[in-house]
Amino acid sequence: MSAASHRSRLRLIVIQTLVFSLLATLGARLYYLQVVSGEEYQGQAASQSVREIVVQPQRGLIVDAMGRPLVSNRLTWVVSLDRTLIGRMSADDRAESAAAHRPRDRGEGLRDRGEPAALR
Repeated sequence: MSAASHRSRLRLIVIQTLVFSLLATLGARLYYLQVVSGEEYQGQAASQSVREIVVQPQRGLIVDAMGRPLVSNRLTWVVSLDRTLIGRMSADDRAESAAAHRPRDRGEGLRDRGEPAALR
């Protein structure tokens, strides 16, 4: 075996050892992240899944050339439902939740005939 062949074989062994140690380090880190502290990271991810929606301020009045308002601002309610949460609820729980969140006595909601209340 020549000296050049011996050096190239030694280099190959060093490179193989380096690659194996890097892969072993990567595997150990992945194990730690997934198995050891996976629940902690899963909880952090779940807490970040709720997003805050920034409500825009009222816009200015839209007026015509004479300064008369064409459109005015009006506050409204926006109702949103989480379909995944509703799908997991039983029928009794859905009915109880709907009853708890029904419109109150201030003329909000539906009339007796099922028609929407007039906008004020």
